[in-house]
Amino acid sequence: MSTEDIPMTNGGNSATRLQFNDPTCLMWAVLALARLDEMIPSDFEALELFEQNAPWAHRLRNVLNDAITAFCDDKMDAIWPNVYSERAEQIVRSLKHATWEYYHWHQTPNPDDERESSYLLEIFEAYHLHVRSQSPTAGEPSEMMILSKMKTVLGELLSDIFDAYNDAVYNEEHNRDGVPFVQEEGLEKLAAAVEQFVRDQTDLRSAANYDFPNSITDESFARLIRASLRDNIRQQFGEALFDLCGAKYARDQQNDAESQALAAEQRDEFAAMVSCLVVPFFFYDSPLLEAYFIPDIDPGDSAFEQDEENDFEQDQDSHWYAGQYELHETQDVLWGPEHAPLDEVSQSVTAPDDPSCSVCGDETTEMRKLTVCGHELCATCLDTQLNIRHECRYKCALCRAKFFPGI
Repeated sequence: MSTEDIPMTNGGNSATRLQFNDPTCLMWAVLALARLDEMIPSDFEALELFEQNAPWAHRLRNVLNDAITAFCDDKMDAIWPNVYSERAEQIVRSLKHATWEYYHWHQTPNPDDERESSYLLEIFEAYHLHVRSQSPTAGEPSEMMILSKMKTVLGELLSDIFDAYNDAVYNEEHNRDGVPFVQEEGLEKLAAAVEQFVRDQTDLRSAANYDFPNSITDESFARLIRASLRDNIRQQFGEALFDLCGAKYARDQQNDAESQALAAEQRDEFAAMVSCLVVPFFFYDSPLLEAYFIPDIDPGDSAFEQDEENDFEQDQDSHWYAGQYELHETQDVLWGPEHAPLDEVSQSVTAPDDPSCSVCGDETTEMRKLTVCGHELCATCLDTQLNIRHECRYKCALCRAKFFPGI
């Protein structure tokens, strides 16, 4: 992946090749972030790579975690449209740079993964630019527009599912296994239709002003929602069928205008109810991103409550603590001077190669060039690094070159 594959945002302008025109673009941003989250190493894997002097996965994981946390919220408070513009721009910029850095320095890069990541970033940036181009209240109708789209995509199928279920209920005395079978079959058909919708990516194809990359994420998006969709809506799907069943039976028994109107009304109500079950998968409270929701904290469930098994008040001499923990020999991994000033390891740069910091993405802070390797970081990031008590404090954050090789 080259830097040209990841166009950087600059104010309100962008080189992204996707342009969204309505709030339903949120659907694709959710899928793009969920797929990126799946593709890159987990927190634990990234930490292992960091300890092996390969920090790029760790940086990308941290930046992506930051982006998803700022994007979604099951309480609908801390969501992307509510993020300050400067903060949102910085997140997008850092995410793109960290992704490029990860694949650029990866020992065995996968061209398909690089290409897919670049495309996913385009989707997210196009969504970001659409949100920032709207008035503060423009994003509010997005849920209703997604609901309308789902009703359009699924409406006819849901009518067929509703009629098939009512037929099974009416004929239950002849086939007792028919009702649960038809219900499960209906759920499978519904899930398959949603999968096909995200696989086709019709909205993305119409938003692209270039030859659309075929099959780049179609199966990835479909697989993301395959099991999750079924598990999350199975119970409510069955309840919706059960609550509204019987309308077709009444219509068959009384073939009049009133009975037919009742059947049509309940069929439409069922379609609306089930469409509402699907919408959250493409919204800020998507189950695909629930690992990033801020958990509820019960004030009565404190981690600092007194341990009932140990009476600490009677152990004021700390003997209990001493018995629980043994001191082991430790080795001080810190090396180099106690504190190295900026000027000792770097020099100020008036015309940096890249105006944005490779670590934080900031473009406003003074840039510094490391003496040992020539990489450029902002003064804030470098000063912070020099003052932490960690074995990597005197190593380049990008190439791990030692600031004091002779020590």
